[in-house]
Amino acid sequence: SWKVRAALSQCGFFVESIYYGLLHFFNFFVLSLLMIIFVKNYTNNELKLYYYVILFCSMTAIIDEIHQCFVPDRAFQVEDICTDISGTVFGIVISIVLKKLFGRWKNEK
Repeated sequence: SWKVRAALSQCGFFVESIYYGLLHFFNFFVLSLLMIIFVKNYTNNELKLYYYVILFCSMTAIIDEIHQCFVPDRAFQVEDICTDISGTVFGIVISIVLKKLFGRWKNEK
């Protein structure tokens, strides 16, 4: 919201960049988990599953940054793409850890 943006601009560039970086990271972390849930219904191959999730999330990050070139006061930033992909990889790692801790996903159809 505009109140958050105004408060962050008062804090300085460093705090603002950390805040928006964490937002990018968290959004793509959640997106990767949702994509894993969705894609696992279509493939039994774990390598393909993670490949498709990384591919989809990476393309989403790139398209998001490209569209920002056409929005006033926004710009294409490679750092945001790297942050988005990091959130995606973190989501995949968390899903693998949870799978190891709580057992295998059920693939019964």
